[in-house]
Amino acid sequence: MLRNGVALLGVGLALLFIGGIATHATPWLTCVNGLAACIAFYIAAYGTGRVGAPGGTLALGVVLVLVWIGGLSVHASAWINWSMFGLGIVFAVLGTLALFGRSDTSIPPKIVRFT
Repeated sequence: MLRNGVALLGVGLALLFIGGIATHATPWLTCVNGLAACIAFYIAAYGTGRVGAPGGTLALGVVLVLVWIGGLSVHASAWINWSMFGLGIVFAVLGTLALFGRSDTSIPPKIVRFT
């Protein structure tokens, strides 16, 4: 589920990148969206382990929120800045839930015996 969610959010970042190019939005913010989309696709494709993919997802969300703060401070294009903030929050929540949530592999199967 984490990989599918990260891939879907990566598509959202890629659409923001394309929209930013098409509407001549703030150039550095548009490039950050393109780079974040590539990182999200990398996490979705190659993120493995208990900490690898969730930690990368959480880190990407934190970075997107920090870039949002930077965009607010320099009065960047509002629509792309706030969209990136929303995606950053979703990335952070998804990574946190995956990192601290219960894993299906850690729960032993319950054996039911009928007598």
